[in-house]
Amino acid sequence: MKNVKNDIIRLIASDIDGTLLRSDGTVSDYTVQVIHKAQEQGILFTVCSGRFPEHAHTLLKNYGIFCPVCGNNGVTLWDAATDTFLMDHLISRDAIGSIWQAAEKLRLSYIVFGRKFVIASDAEANRIARGRFTERLMEDYGVHYYLGKTAVQDALDRPINKFYFYNLSYAERAALNAIPGVTVTSSGFGNAEIIPLGCSKANGVEEMAKLHGFTLDQTMAIGDYDNDVPMLTAAGLGVAMGNAADSVKARVRYVTDTNDQDGMAKAVEKYVL
Repeated sequence: MKNVKNDIIRLIASDIDGTLLRSDGTVSDYTVQVIHKAQEQGILFTVCSGRFPEHAHTLLKNYGIFCPVCGNNGVTLWDAATDTFLMDHLISRDAIGSIWQAAEKLRLSYIVFGRKFVIASDAEANRIARGRFTERLMEDYGVHYYLGKTAVQDALDRPINKFYFYNLSYAERAALNAIPGVTVTSSGFGNAEIIPLGCSKANGVEEMAKLHGFTLDQTMAIGDYDNDVPMLTAAGLGVAMGNAADSVKARVRYVTDTNDQDGMAKAVEKYVL
């Protein structure tokens, strides 16, 4: 745990689900105001989320929040203003084959994320993959959606950033954890997100900071779940949400209010502004 003077924080990195968003999936006016206030003071605000970057951006711009995005759990850095990928890590070809074989053996449903494409393995996965932003993402950013095992097989030779599995049993999660050459993390109960080896939200936030001339010591990170722990412990100032699991809270020095009580905004006001 680090003890950093609050007046040197130049970058705020926030998780989205369970952190920036309330339980009803909205962002409060107060939270938007605090983010704008930080940006007006020259502090860089970014989100670091398991969501792919275009999806995160489309959600945020509904609330007038515009910022660079660290998506796919720190794998992909994207600038919405120019539709430019600032950093884009990929799962190795050998690892992609191993993931495919494990998914087929276990008969799992999953979603594959690559640059400008999303593939659902079956109809149930497709229901999860296609949310309320699908049409906008296709029209505004050229994101393509595909369905079925044939589409997955056709993409095995394409650059892939992440596999997302859900409704996993303990044994299924253990089998995915055993796949070599990847990092396996979780953004919610019963799910697993497989990303390139060595990647995490900590790496993503560090790369974002470097691109803007900052260091991790000048960064505040806020989150609530297991996949947030790397950035919470790496940042100069790590803050767990009040709704975070006790295991997450135990890894940081500071704990704020819950996501339904504007905990993220309160932390920014208390520790930075």
